[in-house]
Amino acid sequence: LEIRGGDLPDSDLKVHKLCTVHPALYASPILLEFYKEPEKPGDLKNMPFIFHIAPGNYTLELHRDGRAEIVSLRPVHMAGSISLCLEFALKGLGVAALVAPLTERYEQTGQLVRLLPEWEAPGADISVVMPSGDLPYRVRLFVDYLAEHFRSLPK
Repeated sequence: LEIRGGDLPDSDLKVHKLCTVHPALYASPILLEFYKEPEKPGDLKNMPFIFHIAPGNYTLELHRDGRAEIVSLRPVHMAGSISLCLEFALKGLGVAALVAPLTERYEQTGQLVRLLPEWEAPGADISVVMPSGDLPYRVRLFVDYLAEHFRSLPK
């Protein structure tokens, strides 16, 4: 099994959608000592960004009041996991797109600041991907457990 986020390429794998998340932008107060906190999406273009490894798309689409803005970003770090993106952001190495369950405690303690809170990024599906065909019963139970766990997360 693998848990994947975002659009999935067509394949022979079975996909079980767990949830849709809406990432938000976060930065450390350390970073904001060197870069002015953005007031509009266009202000993000000069800030350093931390990307979860993505194939060459360094733009961000943000929505507010029925309109969308697309901003080209400057990647300075690529990370192979969301946890590593979080660690980089906490150290002040750049702005990261993260989800609330990961950032909540850091926001409460002032270690992270949510940027442009009135703007929303498009949702990304989180799915379990597995081989097609029959799965062992214990694997099916685990997938059911994951689905129930993700349903119980705050929206």
